[in-house]
Amino acid sequence: MYGITGGSGEEPAAVVDHAVLGPIGHGASTQRMHGDEASLEGAGPQRIVEVGAPGPGHGVPGDLIVLIEEIEHEHLKRNGANLYYDHYINIADAAMGATVEIPTIDSKVNIKIEAGTQSGNILRLKGKGLPRLNQYGKGDILVNICVWTPQSLTSEEKKLLDNLRKSSNFNPQPGKKNKSFFQRIHEMFE
Repeated sequence: MYGITGGSGEEPAAVVDHAVLGPIGHGASTQRMHGDEASLEGAGPQRIVEVGAPGPGHGVPGDLIVLIEEIEHEHLKRNGANLYYDHYINIADAAMGATVEIPTIDSKVNIKIEAGTQSGNILRLKGKGLPRLNQYGKGDILVNICVWTPQSLTSEEKKLLDNLRKSSNFNPQPGKKNKSFFQRIHEMFE
């Protein structure tokens, strides 16, 4: 929401959902802000210097105070300019690989899940996050892969999994590239 004041520090004269910001007059530059385009941290007032109404006696324009209200996305979680998404796949897709659809802010993208993907693997979609405030570029979307384990099985599924259990491929054999949850957390803080 944007509050537009009369230029004398008074209460907003109007409240609108989206606004074209800029001084009115000759050679005025215009800024258009939408909450989903500006990567602002959290909600609250933001000051845009000298784009408000002119001061008394044709003085310097005042500042425009923009009140930002951040609305949570249905699927994506935010941390600065980066977005996080938990994507659930089944055991077959984790073992054999698959192409899956991931939501972004303004569309959806298809990504490839490699065969042998483990639960907890994080895939990075570079530049698909939010624009960085006062910087160039965009953040990333980090996709956390969660392998879904069935919680109830039919007798046929139990037989199938029992046969698979006997295969050496289904015995855990973590290698050096398969880092534990605690190793990944430790690396985040280094």
